[in-house]
Amino acid sequence: MENQEIKSFETSDGKIFMIYHRIGKGELSKKMFIEAIDRYEKTHKSCPNCHKVGQIGEVFGYRTISGGTKKAKTIPQSWCRDCRAGKNPT
Repeated sequence: MENQEIKSFETSDGKIFMIYHRIGKGELSKKMFIEAIDRYEKTHKSCPNCHKVGQIGEVFGYRTISGGTKKAKTIPQSWCRDCRAGKNPT
């Protein structure tokens, strides 16, 4: 029996997106599959308020923080733009 990888993501409309991939002869390697999931997880996130899932740049945005004597750093916003604007009351 070939190895199998299953990963699920919740989409912004509440549906579950499942990725199923057989790993073995003639298929993508397990390493390539894991790298694809890692790339997805680095560019997408879920809002802790409304649970919307989307690309960080489009749905969430970034903010710059400075820690006094430390160098300024850019990080993703925690909540999506709609929740920060008060469009998704929870």
